[in-house]
Amino acid sequence: MSVWARVGPDAERRAVHSLRQDLASGHWAERNRDLLDLDAADLGLRLLIA
Repeated sequence: MSVWARVGPDAERRAVHSLRQDLASGHWAERNRDLLDLDAADLGLRLLIA
């Protein structure tokens, strides 16, 4: 089951909007710099709700 089915469309829209902004500004790449050079990463599936 997709995590998006559980959190709902509003949460999905907020997450996509935030990711889109981070990618456009370069903030995602800056924050995740260590991941960019990896050949592979086991990130698993986790959902954190604050």
